[in-house]
Amino acid sequence: MTTRTHTIIQQLDDIQTYFTQTTALITQTGGSDRKATEINIGCNVAALDFLAGHTILPDLERLEIDIRHREGLAPYGQASAQRHNPNNPIGSLLHGCCDFLTIWLTRTEPTPDLLLTLKTIHAQARNAARIQTTQTWAIRCCTDDCGTLIRITDPNPDQLVTCPKCKHTLTLIRLLLITSSTQAELWLDPEAAAQLIGVTQSTLRKWARSGRLPRRNNMYDVSKIRNELTDEAGTGTVRYSSA
Repeated sequence: MTTRTHTIIQQLDDIQTYFTQTTALITQTGGSDRKATEINIGCNVAALDFLAGHTILPDLERLEIDIRHREGLAPYGQASAQRHNPNNPIGSLLHGCCDFLTIWLTRTEPTPDLLLTLKTIHAQARNAARIQTTQTWAIRCCTDDCGTLIRITDPNPDQLVTCPKCKHTLTLIRLLLITSSTQAELWLDPEAAAQLIGVTQSTLRKWARSGRLPRRNNMYDVSKIRNELTDEAGTGTVRYSSA
């Protein structure tokens, strides 16, 4: 299975999962008497349009219609009639489209336009379900003569991190401490930076406003203040203080 094929299958499977999650989201918030904000209204509109079939489903249907026409298959109208479920009409049509596309899009090499269209549909469904994108970053392995980039997706400082090349394993907090003492710059997201330094994210923002801590694209260069945060003996031990 090619990488593109795997991506297509995963995206179509995700879209169906997002539909279910969006249904649960609307069910949970529908009876709330909490005062809505503009952001909540916007997100709810995206979710309602998804569930009502105003968005996402028509784009999936167009992809299926094009394939059926090109391959000489039965028209989409007949297929949609067979899939219709009065208890969940939009859901059954969406699942039917995704199942059809999963089969046919993996039989031929997808065009760049088709891949872009499916990526856009996937992003719209993800937004409607309020799925947040996980922030990832990379840090170089601290083993001598290795320097391989290690991809970090979990900010938990106590997690074990293994280099994909040299297989050296240590905790994330230890890797960050070693790296911060050997590199001129170490840019981290707010959560990782706060965990490493031992301060709150609000303190990071305060330091950035005062010019004490460099910030760029919501990333902080913690190496700039490492001398202030290490102990007198120079062992590299972080001083847990927000002062």
